[in-house]
Amino acid sequence: MKKIFTLLAVAAMAFTASAQEKEWNISNWEAADYTAETTIDGFTIYATETGKVSVDANKKKVDDVQYTMRLKTGGAGSRGEDGVLSRVLSFDVPSNGTVSFIACSSNGSDNRVCGVTFGEFIPFPVAAEEGGEVPPTPEAINTLDVLSGNPAVHQVAYTGGEATKVFIYSKTGGINFYDFKFTPGGESGLAAVAADTEAPAVYYNLQGMMVENPTSGLYICKQGSKVTKVIL
Repeated sequence: MKKIFTLLAVAAMAFTASAQEKEWNISNWEAADYTAETTIDGFTIYATETGKVSVDANKKKVDDVQYTMRLKTGGAGSRGEDGVLSRVLSFDVPSNGTVSFIACSSNGSDNRVCGVTFGEFIPFPVAAEEGGEVPPTPEAINTLDVLSGNPAVHQVAYTGGEATKVFIYSKTGGINFYDFKFTPGGESGLAAVAADTEAPAVYYNLQGMMVENPTSGLYICKQGSKVTKVIL
């Protein structure tokens, strides 16, 4: 029996707004390098001189939607000793609903882990000293596996009720984002989500290697453009 973990919902950055629904399609943005906190249509990019975030041209197609620009974090999200965030993305979440985004690893062969938190940025733990044991990841960090290759849709549900902010960031290396979206009521609002249920499921181990006949254990499941963690 499959137990589907919290998913990451993704979409790129074109800003459309209804009463509560918001979307940012990066293809609507201009190429630029960001080295300071910048807010565009309610979407905040936290960046610094040493933690640059960039938007540049890149063509990718996801479920027949052609994207022409991407947002590159260029590395892991962090908070400096001065409290300034770097390589972190954020926007308002007005109510219960689904945060979605479309993304892939910036590396052609290495997968990434993306963190999603609500209310505040929570850094991934690191070892106290080189070679030391890394503390467990706090439960408040929703983790999603972002694979290399073609971008995929990722989703995470917010059920806190009250208005808050979402923070999205990489654990280690860079992630390329193409679209972001918030949909109230817990539905993604992406046509891809419905279509994905009909697509064949492909399983990978936690090292990103395809597994043709998975047995019991924890796997990454890619079905259409949607990526989830499952226990078989």
